[in-house]
Amino acid sequence: MRPAVVTFVGLGPGDPRSITVRAAEALASARAVVVDEGRSAELVAELAPASDRVVVSGAASAEAVARALADRAAPGAVVVRALEGDGVVFGRLVEEVDALARLGVGARVVPGLAPLVVAGSHGGVVLSRPTDASPSVAALRVCAGHEGLFAWPSVAHAADVLVLDCDVAAVAEASRSLVHAGLSPDTPAVALVDAALPTQRREATTLGRLAAPSFAGPRVLLAIGARAVAQPALRWFEALPLFGRRVVITRAAEQAADLAVALEELGARCVHFPTITIADAPDRARLLRAAREVGGYRWVVFTSQNGARRFFAALDEVGADARAFGAARVAAIGPATARALAERGVRADLVPARFVGESLAEELVAAIAAGGGRVLLARALVARDVVPDALRAAGCEVDVVAAYETRPAAARDVAALAGELESGAIDALTFTSPSTVESFASSLAAAGGDVAALAGRAVVATIGPVTSERARALGLRVDVEAEPHTREGLVEALAQRFDGAALGQS
Repeated sequence: MRPAVVTFVGLGPGDPRSITVRAAEALASARAVVVDEGRSAELVAELAPASDRVVVSGAASAEAVARALADRAAPGAVVVRALEGDGVVFGRLVEEVDALARLGVGARVVPGLAPLVVAGSHGGVVLSRPTDASPSVAALRVCAGHEGLFAWPSVAHAADVLVLDCDVAAVAEASRSLVHAGLSPDTPAVALVDAALPTQRREATTLGRLAAPSFAGPRVLLAIGARAVAQPALRWFEALPLFGRRVVITRAAEQAADLAVALEELGARCVHFPTITIADAPDRARLLRAAREVGGYRWVVFTSQNGARRFFAALDEVGADARAFGAARVAAIGPATARALAERGVRADLVPARFVGESLAEELVAAIAAGGGRVLLARALVARDVVPDALRAAGCEVDVVAAYETRPAAARDVAALAGELESGAIDALTFTSPSTVESFASSLAAAGGDVAALAGRAVVATIGPVTSERARALGLRVDVEAEPHTREGLVEALAQRFDGAALGQS
């Protein structure tokens, strides 16, 4: 039997997309994860939601962490120790591995992106170049209260570029010590906070001015020396059109991931506020009956991803699969719904040119032509009747079946969002359906908020004209409307709205 082993994983800078494939695999399969409190714990909660997570304080000794790991380690079990950055570079990985070895537990190591790496890739602070005559870099980790432990005269002249991974509280003392040790206060310096995150901040300054830093954060990366100059050509990260923008996603949690990834690719900081949660419809028996009889319909129509996925869950429940559709033709309101069908082996026969109910109804009526026939419409419990009304007028027998229902957001989440809107901390609100707008407005109103005034403090973006119409009817100003009416169109419309605008402006 294989011995017990702990996998040490470097989490990189804190962006879930900036960890290695191997790190993601280890976290996804972890039975237990031991992680430090703070940002790392939040990241692990996102990447390993099914694991047993143990959060330890920064003051915990290597021996205490090793015992927590050893207690959970067993032959064949995946137990992970998650560490900020790389774990080896200015980390405590070695001490914890040694402590584990004394307890008879082995270790494997998955590296992560260290601050020295992302300083160049995302912050533009290149520490060495092949054209340098004698490139040299000295790196130190400076903790507040321990500045006096360094031989600053030796450090000051140790290399062409000094890099301090520094507690913010230690910056002033470290800079004064370097000046006292002989470096000119006019020596160029670059301060980088939250490297590779949408909250990244960079300040080009001098060693003397570091004594009164204007940045905030628990830690800062300082590059000091004549060659410590940010490269304009590497400012791609901060140039992303949504960089640093806080964008609220109001979609249900089951649908939010794809939109969040697309927004984050353009630099946004996503705020998840599911105005609705998706739940089973009250009359499950009717949905199951429709699943058993689906092959008897001429057309089966889906008006959302949720409807498609819940219908296939019902098919699974009755022991059927895509073959149950038989000769029935299938319509989807848009490409996202069509993709949800394709994932289960069903190709949509009809996707309207415009992804709204009116267009779907018009094209369905044209496709059905004369003869009517039975049509199954799987949708939310509460929805507009544009499609079934048009089909019935065309002579069809329409069975409307609720595949799911939506429920409002939790009161504590509503209060938190209202406070952020009031303070101006939110840059944009996104709405992907009339129901998300309705739930947003009713939730804020129930909490005593002025819906129009609060929403008016941010850019309001909708996925299409039907959603825009409902937003305006509820008193919201619509600033951005997607064209085409898709997730991709919504993201692009937001990017165009904010591209080139300074943070704090809309």
